[in-house]
Amino acid sequence: MVSGVNNGYRIGMNWWKLYLVLLALISVMWPVRIAYLGLLTLGLVYFIGGRVLMAVVERISLERVTDQTRLFPGDTTGIALKLTNPTPLPIAWLSVREHLPVEIQGGAVRQWVLSLPAKATGQVQYVVTGRRRGIYQLGPVTVTAGDYFGLHQVQRSFALFHQLIVYPRVYPLQELGLNPTSPIGPLPPPQRIYPDPSRFAGVRGYQPGDPRRAIHWKATARTGQLQVKQFDHTITADTLLALNLDAREYSVDSWLTDSELAIETAASLAYYLGQRDQPYTFLLNSSLPGSPQDWLRIPWGKGQSHLMETLEVLARARCAPAGDFPQLVAHQARSSPRGATLLLVSPGDSAALVATALSLVESGYVVKIFVTGGVSHRQWLHRPSGSPLQILQVRGQQLRQSGVI
Repeated sequence: MVSGVNNGYRIGMNWWKLYLVLLALISVMWPVRIAYLGLLTLGLVYFIGGRVLMAVVERISLERVTDQTRLFPGDTTGIALKLTNPTPLPIAWLSVREHLPVEIQGGAVRQWVLSLPAKATGQVQYVVTGRRRGIYQLGPVTVTAGDYFGLHQVQRSFALFHQLIVYPRVYPLQELGLNPTSPIGPLPPPQRIYPDPSRFAGVRGYQPGDPRRAIHWKATARTGQLQVKQFDHTITADTLLALNLDAREYSVDSWLTDSELAIETAASLAYYLGQRDQPYTFLLNSSLPGSPQDWLRIPWGKGQSHLMETLEVLARARCAPAGDFPQLVAHQARSSPRGATLLLVSPGDSAALVATALSLVESGYVVKIFVTGGVSHRQWLHRPSGSPLQILQVRGQQLRQSGVI
């Protein structure tokens, strides 16, 4: 849980001050004991009640059940706020206001009113929907409390924020006009073969050179001779996934929808690789907000956590003037093992990009260029999936007509 930080109070008083003045005049004009008692009681309530309410509100705590939420477009989730009153005094009423960014439900303010008994907790919750890719900050939270007499109001602001991450939309590959079976073709040679410790295949007799950690001690004790474990082998192929978000290569008229399609294509390919537990590295030629670099690379990895890291980068990504994409790919590809597959997502197949791809093919790499716009080098379209160089055209027209992008 994440606690809020107080950054100020405000006390509001109403027209009960007029009642005290009238009661004081009555006490002077008609010196009756009950009038003095009433004046004393209301005076104490008026002058001390506000300070008591302030002290109580100062001690209440506000927490979020979680400090971060991750969604895909269209997903919904509940955001919960927990209030705790540790004092022996109740709070008559509390108004809780949560400030939302403009991109989340039009920047609306969520507000609730509840009472908080002594030494009790209360919780409020609301639902948000991931509508558009991005990183959003919810908060701060403002709490206003009042007493039973309506004399005082105390306002406290909590610098309590919540990060909402909306990932890019991920499509089945056939919806992008790609081969749903294998958009990158068969595993290219050379194939790297590794023993997989999760695939136990049996035991055999010890041979000189076998590592000590491979010894199967139970089988050794049972047979009286050293036995070692055997594992099945796993075939893997390394992949470099690169996305071109250089705004200079996008059409002025459609750069927003075209860049979103490119980001969603990269997300769909990353999802494809992640579901197959295939190792890959991700390359982006555009800086993220707040980053001094003009490009970004996620190191080699695989699995669910690696996929989530890639999708979070894509959630932050923005189309802007960036570094030369073919040059960056040519430089970064050299750190990939020979025989690796390069998946390049770009708005077009420029002459420089195709020339770079041909050079990398000559060096032993397999290159697939995913074009989200028009294709210029059509001779590389519809090549067999095992071809070392292939251009695949992403068809986003149907998605645009359906209003998805």
